[in-house]
Amino acid sequence: MNKIWRQTSLAAGTLAASLLVTACGGGGDAGAPPAAADTTPPTVAITKDVSAATATGPVTFTFTFSEDVGSSFITDDITVTGGTKGAFTRTSGTLATLVVTPAADTTGTIDVSVAAAKFADLASNNNTAAASLQQAFNTVVVIPGSTDTCTAAPCIAFDAANVQFEAFEGLLSAAVANDPLNAANKVAKLVKQASGQPWAGATIYTSDATAKTVTAIDLSSTKVITLRVYSPAVGEKIMLKVENAANGGQNMEAQALTTKANAWETLSFNFAAPSAGAFDPTAVYNRISLFPGFMTQVDKTYYFDELKYVASTAVAPVSLKFASNYAASGNAWKSVENGDAGTYIDDSVPTQFWWNGVASADSTPSFYFGYGVNTATKPWGFGAFVKAPANGSASMTGLSKITFALWGNDQMIVRQPTFTVILKGPTAAGCTTELKSTVTASGALGVASYTLALNAFTIQTACTYANAAAILAAGVKEVHFQVLGSNLQYTAGGDGSGNFPNGLNVGPITFSN
Repeated sequence: MNKIWRQTSLAAGTLAASLLVTACGGGGDAGAPPAAADTTPPTVAITKDVSAATATGPVTFTFTFSEDVGSSFITDDITVTGGTKGAFTRTSGTLATLVVTPAADTTGTIDVSVAAAKFADLASNNNTAAASLQQAFNTVVVIPGSTDTCTAAPCIAFDAANVQFEAFEGLLSAAVANDPLNAANKVAKLVKQASGQPWAGATIYTSDATAKTVTAIDLSSTKVITLRVYSPAVGEKIMLKVENAANGGQNMEAQALTTKANAWETLSFNFAAPSAGAFDPTAVYNRISLFPGFMTQVDKTYYFDELKYVASTAVAPVSLKFASNYAASGNAWKSVENGDAGTYIDDSVPTQFWWNGVASADSTPSFYFGYGVNTATKPWGFGAFVKAPANGSASMTGLSKITFALWGNDQMIVRQPTFTVILKGPTAAGCTTELKSTVTASGALGVASYTLALNAFTIQTACTYANAAAILAAGVKEVHFQVLGSNLQYTAGGDGSGNFPNGLNVGPITFSN
């Protein structure tokens, strides 16, 4: 116990002496000198989150400081050109970020800079060195021909099965092809050749190949039609023409210049100020023609997509000229639309061909013919036929009636005969479809016109078709007019040998809705 106490007492005494010496400044240590004042200006390093040479969208710039600058650095301390400032975030006293968005659909360079004396450290030292960083950008949006907004009429997207073309005046070709920027998208491809006419182009239509029409275009208020265009050069003149399919004299033209090369753009064609023609409020504009590189003779390829227009809210009249006039062709006739025409009669009994000719200059043009038929033999009848334009087939889709001019010699007409009208359609495996209707002559002498509803025709030969509508949609190839049996006359104009005049004049034939 005494050892322990002594040691403790000694330790306490020694500690007290030590404290006394320290308090009196003993021990030979005068203390550390005061810290030097902070006079070093802070600096900033700017980096970005885009590693590519060219940015395609917003860029985030990061500002890293050499020391804590507190809240002295704000977005106003940053100068930006070539873009717009966005979100500014101060993560800590030594780190901040700024999002910069470049202008849309253009190219250029973003320049971000911080000038001297824009921020300070905690010792109030301003930065003395400026800093900057640049980033090239390209925000031009590469859009293929399709914008996915052209899905139905009144917009032609060229991927529909009913879209067709008719090239004219030496255009090398017009057809549906792959979008040059997206093979999955179908577009119109028009190829021009230097050997063609400078106004070479193509008619674009969605109806049958005879009518060559679209959904009627309403230009009563909005007179602008738009079209996506992919041109090989800037400054190419594209011309769009609208017209009345039944009256080509009712037409207008509008032009636009391309502003891009090998890129898609939307061009507007303003028919409020057409380059040719004038708006006719009574006209039905239902045919569209396109002229690429208008009035130039070049070897170039153009692509088109999304032809947009305003559709007429009313059901526009559509007229198909089956035959509008006739010309002699050897011992027969041919329509102006290049369809053959002719006559026939029961050849199982004697008859005489008394007259025939063409009256193309009459106000109602016609071809005409007449037979002397004998009262003793009485043929089953006679008739005339007119084939479809170009001897092809005319679809009746969207059409509802046939109008024709038909008359004959006075001796027969005054008896008001019944005319039989036959529509011959497609032929398959040796079977030709036939639809039949009748009309009674008015009895008035001279030119007469008649209209029959297509749904009034009944099937005489169906072949493989289920109903008359299907036959009409497949196409009418020939129109026949017949005078049969008791409708022939044997009472007036005889030649004294029992032969009596019977004949027809066949005028224009039109189908319409």
